[in-house]
Amino acid sequence: MSTKPNPSDAEMPMVMFLRGDEDCFGQFSLNADEVMTRLGIKRSRLNQISGKDLRVGRTRIDRYIKPVYRPEDVEAYSRWTRPTATHKSSSKLMEDARARLVGQGQELVSGFKEQVASMGIELRRQAARQELWERRNLIQRSGQLQRTLQSFIRPVLASTRKVHAECSKHFAELLHNIKKFEEIKQSVNEISQISVNQSHELASQRQLIERLFARDHNSERQLDEIKRGISQLCKDQKALKSWVSEQTHLRKTALLACVHGAKAGTLRNFSPPSSATWDRKCRVNTIPPTIRRHKCVRALSS
Repeated sequence: MSTKPNPSDAEMPMVMFLRGDEDCFGQFSLNADEVMTRLGIKRSRLNQISGKDLRVGRTRIDRYIKPVYRPEDVEAYSRWTRPTATHKSSSKLMEDARARLVGQGQELVSGFKEQVASMGIELRRQAARQELWERRNLIQRSGQLQRTLQSFIRPVLASTRKVHAECSKHFAELLHNIKKFEEIKQSVNEISQISVNQSHELASQRQLIERLFARDHNSERQLDEIKRGISQLCKDQKALKSWVSEQTHLRKTALLACVHGAKAGTLRNFSPPSSATWDRKCRVNTIPPTIRRHKCVRALSS
């Protein structure tokens, strides 16, 4: 194996690529971590000065190309960059000033925190006082508003009770009148039933007359009387039907007047007719003479 001669420091370049067979290869015994520890710098600063102010050798270690340094080059760089006495004193003064500033800053921060805490307590007290004052004003305003509302509500409630009493009274009168109209309706139904019974009786009497006419062809005088009786019965029936229709019309008119009076609010002035009047108008207390005549006819026929 051939070896190269050991060049002097002045001839050695700042960046050397080492293969491992150089005579000066053993001098590069420091790696990057050891150089950073000795110089007290970081890797970024070491990368800046490597090859410029500090000689570096690059060699293959395992599979990677890594930088290696000589101890004498590191010592020379350390001596070259060592600060002077004036620089040391100024650095010490700056450190002292920085320490004092840090202490004063901490005191200011602690004082500021105390001030902030006291201001927070005072603000909370003021907020509590303001809240109490607003609550008191709100209670006073609510009391005044309640009294005002009561002064407005009392007459409204009184008028409402009065209207309710009048409505109840009118409703009771309306129920009473409806009950009377139901009685009138029942009376009219009874009259209608009487008219139907008379119609059946007329039919039965007509059948009886027909049978009498078939038995006796020689009693013309009795037949004339019977015909006159039948004619009178027809007239009475027509009159009864006319009277029933008139009573029905009167009942409808009374019901319509009741309904319109309830709508217009004049139901209180409506007074239905007395029971005696309705009895006189709606009840049949007498038997028409035609019916009596027919009874006589039945007596004669029997």
